[in-house]
Amino acid sequence: MAEFSPETFREFIATWFEWMICKSNSIVTIVVGTQSDRLRPSECETVKTDAEKIMKHYIQNRKKQFETEIKKIESRPHISATYSELLKNYVHLLNASLLVHPSVMTTSAAKYSGFKELQEAIIATADTREFFPNFKQEIPTFWIDVEHFLEDKGNFMAVPVIAWPDYEELVTRKFGMKHLLKAITQYLHESGKVIWFSKMNSLKKYVFLRPSWLFEVFRYVFRYDIGDESKCPVDWLKRIGLSSNRIERAWKELIEEGIVERDFIKGMLGHCVPHDLNQPFLQVLNILIEGFGIGYPVQKKMKEGAYNLTVEPDADGKVKLARVLLPWYRKNPEPASVTEHWMSLSSKPKVVALYNFHNYMPPGLFETFVVRVNGTTKSPTLLLSHWGGGIHAQHPTRAVQILVTHNIISGQSATIKFDVRDVSDAESDSPKIIWEVLLPILMLFEEILQGFSGIHLYT
Repeated sequence: MAEFSPETFREFIATWFEWMICKSNSIVTIVVGTQSDRLRPSECETVKTDAEKIMKHYIQNRKKQFETEIKKIESRPHISATYSELLKNYVHLLNASLLVHPSVMTTSAAKYSGFKELQEAIIATADTREFFPNFKQEIPTFWIDVEHFLEDKGNFMAVPVIAWPDYEELVTRKFGMKHLLKAITQYLHESGKVIWFSKMNSLKKYVFLRPSWLFEVFRYVFRYDIGDESKCPVDWLKRIGLSSNRIERAWKELIEEGIVERDFIKGMLGHCVPHDLNQPFLQVLNILIEGFGIGYPVQKKMKEGAYNLTVEPDADGKVKLARVLLPWYRKNPEPASVTEHWMSLSSKPKVVALYNFHNYMPPGLFETFVVRVNGTTKSPTLLLSHWGGGIHAQHPTRAVQILVTHNIISGQSATIKFDVRDVSDAESDSPKIIWEVLLPILMLFEEILQGFSGIHLYT
C-alpha cells in the first residue's frame, strides 16, 4: 500500500483488470492492499479511499467509452458490413460482466490483520450466482472419493500428468461411471484439484493431477530474474553433469538470444523432474513445447551466433530438440540487414494488414503467434530472422516474403502489422499469390484471438 498512488494505478491494478477482461470479457475480483502496517491508520485509509474512487471511475469510463463508440456508429446514415461487425463487438464489450468488490481489503502479514474480513468478502463474492452458479452445489459422495483417489495418486507421481486415455482407464476401473467422467473432471478442475484444459486441442489430452507442480514448472521456466547471473540454478545444472564453462555459455545464450539448450531446461526445472531419468523430462518438455507452445526448436550453425530458426524433421518425421527458442526472452533489436533488405523491396507488390489494440494488448499474444506460425502446416513459413519485436520469413514454395512486427504506440496501445510482398518478377498474379500466403497466416492469428473474448482492437 505504501507504494500505491493515483499515478501507479495502471501499473498496480488496471493492467490486471485489462488482462482478465481481455481474456474472458468478465472480471470477478477483490483488490487487496498488502503491508498496511507500513502506513499510519490515517494514511492507510487515504490510500484505500483513493484506490476505491479510481477503480469506480475506471469502470465508469470504460462503459462510457463503448457507449460513445456505439452512438457514433448508430448515428451514421448507412451502416456498412464492417461497421455492423464493429458495432456488435462494441455491444459485446459494453455488456462485459464486471464484479469488482467496492471496498479495498487491507491486510498485514506482519500483524496478521485483515484476513478475517478478506475471507468474508471472498465468501460473499463467491455466493454471487451470476458468476458462480455451482457455488454450494451438492456433490455426489463418490465424486469426493474420486477427488481423494486422484490426490493420493498425484502425490506419489514424479511427473503428475496422465494422458486422457490412461486417466479414463484408471478412474473407470476403480469407480465405473464412465459417462460421468468428464463432468467429474470438470468439477475437479473448477475446484482447483486438477487441471484439465478441456477446450484447448493441444492440452485436453492431459490431466494434471497436482496443479501446484505445473505452477512450479512455469515458475522455473519463466523467471522474472532471468537477467541476474546470481540467480542461475548452478547447483541443479551441475547435478545433471553440466560443467561450469558450459553453464556460463548456456546462461549467456539464454539471456542474449532467448535460446536455451535442452539439458539446460532440465536443470532449470529443478525438483519438478527426476534428474536421473530422461523419459519423464522428455515428457514434460514435449508438453511444454507441443501443448503450451512455450517455444520452437532451433539449430545452431557452425558460424558463431547464427541459428537455423526452422529445423527440418528427420527421416522419421521427428524434429531434434537440441535447443529451443523462447520468444518471451527474445529481446534483441531488429537486425540492420533485415531493415535494409525490406527497404529494398519497397517497390514490390504488397498487402498489409494492421491490428490496432486499443489501450491494451494481452501479453504473450505476439510470442504465441510466432511459435504457432513457425513450421505449421496451416500457414507454412520459414523463419529467416526473429527479434524482440518481429519476424522476417519466407514462404517455402512461393517467392513471397513476410514481415510481422509488433509495436507499442503509447502506454498500453499496440499494433501488430502483417506485411507480405511478392518478390518475384511476375507481377500479373501478385495479388492472388500474396493473398494465398497471407490469408492462412491471418486465419491462424484470428484463431489465437478467439481465446480472448474481451479484446478491444481495430483491423
